[in-house]
Amino acid sequence: MLNSYKKEYEKCADLSIKEDWRKMNKNVLVSRYIEVEKNPVLANAYMSAIICRYWGALNKYYNASYNSVDKFTCHDWLVQAILRAIKKRKWLEPDNKLYGDPNGPDKVINRCIMSERLGFFQSSNTFKRKQNYGNESIEKLQEENPDAPNLPCYNPNELDEGTISINQLISSSFDNKDYTTAFLIDGIINYDVFEKEKMTTGAITSIFNEKKLMRHLRALNITYAKTFADLFNKPVEDVKYAVDEFKSLTRARMKTAVNRSMKKLARFYTRAMKEY
Repeated sequence: MLNSYKKEYEKCADLSIKEDWRKMNKNVLVSRYIEVEKNPVLANAYMSAIICRYWGALNKYYNASYNSVDKFTCHDWLVQAILRAIKKRKWLEPDNKLYGDPNGPDKVINRCIMSERLGFFQSSNTFKRKQNYGNESIEKLQEENPDAPNLPCYNPNELDEGTISINQLISSSFDNKDYTTAFLIDGIINYDVFEKEKMTTGAITSIFNEKKLMRHLRALNITYAKTFADLFNKPVEDVKYAVDEFKSLTRARMKTAVNRSMKKLARFYTRAMKEY
């Protein structure tokens, strides 16, 4: 069914764009859209072409969500992200760090696509509750375990403008030895931590399931370490060490560390929405 959407986008783009838009640089396509946006026919054609060129992101997040999110939801993420990125067009603002970057449009769009998925995650009831998990709980746990080493902490300035993609966020978290955040985000993006839930209206929605996330994190093993190392170009031995260190936490401390990283992720998402 969704393939028919793509065919319509392709048809619209083919009718009005003379160049081979399938081979055009994505950043050029975005620039062309901005140039012709006052011409409804051409603007629609270039927007259709842009959506098609980012179709791979739709499939990526659908596959990462398994059966928890339908393709139409992923389509909505894709379209809303592209529209928001082009409307804000931050790469054209002189005081923005992406100003003058020839790949600025692509970087912003990818970040917006990522933030749409995180926004969906954030909007679930469970995640909203976790946003309210404050420092008091963390401090209380540490007070109850005075001899235990400190839980992982983070610098609020750590997630700056340069953190454009989700892979960079995971990679930088790992490099900063914030293994909890790295493994948590990887779990959200690349593993099934959602489940379907029937609403009172009869509609089916996808809700973040904390238990599924914790089961995934507690099950990290050598196979996961090898996959993570290959995906994010990290030394396998370093990832094995990080997995062992993370799994050495007690269940209570692991849950506290995860909740702290969830709060960090919520802050990142909020900042991304404001900036983009």
